This record gives sequence, C-alpha cells and structure tokens, in this order.
Amino acid sequence: MSALGSENHDLGYPIVVAPSVRAALTDFLARQGGRFVVLCDANVVSYGHELTNGVRDRLAFIPARLGERRKRLSTVEDVLRALLRSGADRKTLVLGIGGGVSSDLFGFAASMYMRGVPYAHVATSLVAMVDAAIGGKTGVDLPEGKNLAGTFSNPVAVFAHIDALATLPYRNMREGLAEMVKHAVIEGGDLFAAILAPGDMPGGEPPGEGPEVTAGVQRQGCLIGMSHCSTASFFPCTGGTWCVRWRCGNAPWLWSN
Repeated sequence: MSALGSENHDLGYPIVVAPSVRAALTDFLARQGGRFVVLCDANVVSYGHELTNGVRDRLAFIPARLGERRKRLSTVEDVLRALLRSGADRKTLVLGIGGGVSSDLFGFAASMYMRGVPYAHVATSLVAMVDAAIGGKTGVDLPEGKNLAGTFSNPVAVFAHIDALATLPYRNMREGLAEMVKHAVIEGGDLFAAILAPGDMPGGEPPGEGPEVTAGVQRQGCLIGMSHCSTASFFPCTGGTWCVRWRCGNAPWLWSN
C-alpha cells in the first residue's frame, strides 16, 4: 500500500493508493466515527459491497446510474433525496465509489446536502485516481456546456482502488492515461517512460499500476496545492476539460475546467 502521508502536504487530506483499499478504508471509517452512507456508481456495485459490507455504522448503500448523459442537476436531486430518505444528517459522512463522473456528481451532492457534509471518495477509474477525485472540483453539466454548475469542496480522504483498473474498457484506460501523460510532461525524468512501459494496449496489462498512479496523484496534488496559494488559477487545468473563450473587456481569456 502507498499512502501519501496521513495528511497530504499539499492538500491537507490523506490519499491512499493500494491494490485493495479495504483495510485502509475500514481503518479510516473507524477513526472518523459516526455513520456513513455509500453512494455507488451502479457499474461498480460489486466493488462497493466488497469494500463496505460488514463495516460498522454503514447507514445505507445507494447505487446510482451515472455516465456523462446523466451528469445533470436532475441526477443530483435524485441523489439528495435518496440521502434524505436514508436518514443522513449533517454529521453523516458520504462515501462515493466510482470513476470521474461519480467523483464530480457525488462530491457536488455532498457539498449541497444540508449545506455541506463530509465527503470521501474511492476512485475506481484511472481518470478519477489521477485527476477528478483530487482537488475538490465538483460539478455537473448544463445544456450549454460541461461542469458549469458546481462547487469547490475538498474531500476528507481519497482512496485509489488499483484492482478496479483491470476491469476497465480500453477507452476508459486511454482517457486516464492521457491525464498521466500530461503529468509526465510536467514531471519529466522517468515518469514518461514508466507510463509507456506496462503492457501493449489493448489486451495487455493496464497502464497506470500503483507506482505510476502514485506519481500522478503526487503531481496533481502539487498542482492543486499551487493553485490554492496562487492567483494563477490555470494550474488545476492540467486535467479535465479546457474551454478557452475570447471575450471583450477586462477579462479576455476565461479558463474553465
């Protein structure tokens, strides 16, 4: 298991990278104390049960059908109402399990529920591990564009469940690898070669095993940490969607992630 400190030096919350995060997650939940609710992408329900069945104080397990087409305010409303029906209150921890869309949407719902409840995320896709779950960027799409409704709300912990990568389709792995290539370009050194080394895609070993994911997490954490301390708000935009728009007036360039 690779844990980037009990408190990540850039972000202030633990990020755990491991083949299975069950032990680390169970320990974290025990230390947190109190009840928690699981919000789980319906595509990874088996992982959700594997990681949380039998864990003390689990109040509810709520699967949700997600995907880019359901990354909408209407889905957030469904999740918020499900949290209310579960009996979650302002002290209840919300634990999200899934990929990038679930990180964005579940994190947004937690930041809105009763004006904000603590949120932790178990990342099961490469995009979530090295980009979406890190930095507190949450949100959903509007008909006019991506991620136009959202909040900045840091999680209390992030867990990268490496075993889940073996089940991802080639396209999903390629999306995550693209984020890691961006990190490698910034990092330099051996990281770029390490990303290219594992397996032959498609059909080989998934790129982005533990050491490469850890390096990606560190780089993304560093960039987000820099952005928290700087007026140069473009630092977090090494991942996600870039929208560059020309405007007349005082702010000619708008960067949206």
